[in-house]
Amino acid sequence: MKKNAYYYLRSNSSIIKHSGADSLDLLNRLTTNELSNLNQLNPIRTLLTNNKGRIVDSFLILMRNDNDLYLLSDSNDLSIVINEIEKYTIIEDSMLSDISKNISRIILYGKDIKSSLQKELNLVNENYNICDINGYQITVIKDISKKVDWYEIILDKKNISDFLETLNSFDFIISTEKNFSSYCVKNMIPSYHREFGLHTNPIEAGLINLVNFEKGCYVGQEVIARLLNYKKTKRSLVLLKSNNHVMIGDKINHNSLTVGEITSVDNDDNNALALVKILYSKKGTKLKINDLDVIVTKSSE
Repeated sequence: MKKNAYYYLRSNSSIIKHSGADSLDLLNRLTTNELSNLNQLNPIRTLLTNNKGRIVDSFLILMRNDNDLYLLSDSNDLSIVINEIEKYTIIEDSMLSDISKNISRIILYGKDIKSSLQKELNLVNENYNICDINGYQITVIKDISKKVDWYEIILDKKNISDFLETLNSFDFIISTEKNFSSYCVKNMIPSYHREFGLHTNPIEAGLINLVNFEKGCYVGQEVIARLLNYKKTKRSLVLLKSNNHVMIGDKINHNSLTVGEITSVDNDDNNALALVKILYSKKGTKLKINDLDVIVTKSSE
């Protein structure tokens, strides 16, 4: 019987190396999550927002050593991320470089992925492991910010062909872009440029778990706090169910009013993610896409 364990090879690994004695302190002052507990065995995902509270990027931070961090980015344009961080770098000992061309990045998911990885790789630590495979090393990171078991693996790009063969020998299943997107839709995992990005703030994008409201200031903090405290968020991320296929970009209506837009689709099961006005985002709300009936089955609101 096939395992429910999948691997998805990102076309762009999108990894920034952040070096310097002040790199961690700088990121803690710029991003939404509390990073004081970051260490080599405890990676942390955080958001970089701009001064309007909009999301520039979401990245998982790994501590490689005392002076070097890896930022596993969701963006495909790292120049924007690097420029935004450098804009606030004044006298800090901090250097940013795009190392994506040298590293491959694989996402692993599925209900059997945790047990399968433990069996095949004999993981010692819960969230971060370096494993030896066929004479080279891979780094295995658990992203605890996700609602499901979700692991990232990074390795030297020259070893990727051998490692993919190794994953196949584990009976892991290769995931296509469509399969991966469908999985994210079913589990309400927002994707960059779709459910979040410069067009959204963390609250409406369903990423409020990456915002620490107890920490001090960060870029966009006042705007995000005001949105939350005064209930000013205009939209919410929702999971929709229909009885037919829908398309990204389809407008969602209530009577004659446009109240949202489809952002990602899972046409295998006729599910979709959408950003919808708060008033129409409650579970059970019935909406329309042209003449097609859709219903809100989950909401991040």
